[in-house]
Amino acid sequence: MLLLLVVLVPSACLLWFMNQAMKNERLAVRQKLEDAYRGHLALAQQSLASHWRETGSDLDKLAEELPPSALFAREVNAGLADSVICLDRTGSVLYPNAALPQKREPLDPAWLEASRLESTDPALGATAFATLAERATNAVCCSENRKHVSNGWCERSAAEIHERNSECAIQHGVVIDH
Repeated sequence: MLLLLVVLVPSACLLWFMNQAMKNERLAVRQKLEDAYRGHLALAQQSLASHWRETGSDLDKLAEELPPSALFAREVNAGLADSVICLDRTGSVLYPNAALPQKREPLDPAWLEASRLESTDPALGATAFATLAERATNAVCCSENRKHVSNGWCERSAAEIHERNSECAIQHGVVIDH
């Protein structure tokens, strides 16, 4: 038994020392790679910063020559960017500017009545929507609605008629709330 211990203990210690030496060697190689790549990373970072400074300077020059919408179109169409936000010197957005919210006008009671009729009596609702379309100023919209209503019955589903009439209402600035 003692002979077995005399052989196994030095062998185990030798294996442990070899394992530690391999770990230290790996750490040393990793450290050398980090140092080498850190230099490359610093060069790439400087190059990228220089590129963006030049690009920003070029865009500033173009912004003085072109209106914001033309600059936006030029850069996007050239494939240089997927989108561009044009700012003034204070940092306020010039283009694309936010759309103004639509002014909601009060709904004509006739539209509310037509909408109510549609849910209870689709044919009568379609007729009411057709009457409203008659009053609309857009001839294309009106003729489209008349195509789908004949003699008080609807050739299409009430939902399709409602959709077409809603489109007509939107074209004429009327907002329908359900």
